[in-house]
Amino acid sequence: MEDRKPFSLAALVFVFAPLAILFALLFFLVYQNLDYVINGERLDTVVTGKSERQVDSRPRESKPATALYLHFRYPSPRFTGYFETASELAPLIYWLYDEGDEIGVYYQLNQSPQVVIAAPLQFWRMPLLALFFLVLYLPVGINCWHRGGRSRELKFALAVTVAGLAFYSVSEFTAHRALQEQMAVEKQAEQYWRHWPAFESANPKPPWWHSVPLGRYNPLQGNLQPYYSFNERMYQGKPEHPGMIRYKVAYAKMLELQDDPAAMIGWLCQGRYAEMLPLYEFYFQQFYTTDWEVDCDYDCSNESTITGLAADIAALRLDLGDIDRAQQVLDRVYHDKYSGASPYSQYQWLYEQTRLLMNTRGTSAARARIDQDRHALMQRLQQLGLKKHLKKTRDLFRFPFRPLGIHGDGPVRYRAEPPAADSA
Repeated sequence: MEDRKPFSLAALVFVFAPLAILFALLFFLVYQNLDYVINGERLDTVVTGKSERQVDSRPRESKPATALYLHFRYPSPRFTGYFETASELAPLIYWLYDEGDEIGVYYQLNQSPQVVIAAPLQFWRMPLLALFFLVLYLPVGINCWHRGGRSRELKFALAVTVAGLAFYSVSEFTAHRALQEQMAVEKQAEQYWRHWPAFESANPKPPWWHSVPLGRYNPLQGNLQPYYSFNERMYQGKPEHPGMIRYKVAYAKMLELQDDPAAMIGWLCQGRYAEMLPLYEFYFQQFYTTDWEVDCDYDCSNESTITGLAADIAALRLDLGDIDRAQQVLDRVYHDKYSGASPYSQYQWLYEQTRLLMNTRGTSAARARIDQDRHALMQRLQQLGLKKHLKKTRDLFRFPFRPLGIHGDGPVRYRAEPPAADSA
């Protein structure tokens, strides 16, 4: 009977373990790519630019490496008419595309990154690289097996690999199953929500609604304190879909509080996320003429709320390049609500009106339109002792403003009137 050779740790560590790792890596990369293809959405995008970035290398005397990036913008499935920008390290296809060329991407809401270039050479580069090293290293393993008869080491490495892949597959299946069960519970709970035909017809649930869970949070708990706690946990967890989550919560609370605009606004004002724009505009139109006021630490009134909300709407509309609609909202509020708004809401209005004018007509035109209201607000802030807001208002023209149309479907068409010469 042939003597069995002792277990070789060297053969396991230097031969069979690397083979097992390469095989597991190949499995993971292919699995991830297939998730983009099967569960994702293919979008047609345009290359907006190319860049070469110097990457520091070691040792210091060596030349720095160059990273080649493609930049593109794509129509976001999160919000109709909203475009987002992204970039990807793409050395293999960098020279095949120029600015303005069309390029396909895959969008997968629950993947990281959410967007990847779909060009085959770029999309499959990592699985192909793993396969290359696996094929390159495979003869070493075969040779070691035949020469040394290390069947036990190979079996051990294969067993660990299969166990790891099985664990990964089961964990992915379990996570997917848990998500489905959670969404089923939320969908069942939604049957007990109140109905508001005008609101629901104007704001149908978006396609991603049943792909973004709220966790264990119940949006109908009744007051803001549990929501603040939920927000704190959500920020700590760095969620991938903060705008979508806030949209779902605000949507539910607007249904529940449809007869109480004062209570509703506390749930609605959740930041300038593109998803929130339809809800902001619905509230703006629905409760523009409704008078209400509640006791709070700051000026909680219809005038302040509508003025601040108009600034949020204008900011998001300017991001989309919709200058005329943003100006209409700002003008309407200025004539009806601005004088009775709180200083903070007035500053928000001033900022967005200045941003619009600075980008379309220049500094002189912006000053001519804004300065009188700006100085009036500064006097009010000084009387109230609000030094921080006073400094922001005084320095309004000292900082650059965000460009217009950065999330629109094309370049912004500026007005024919040329910008006025800047004044000091």
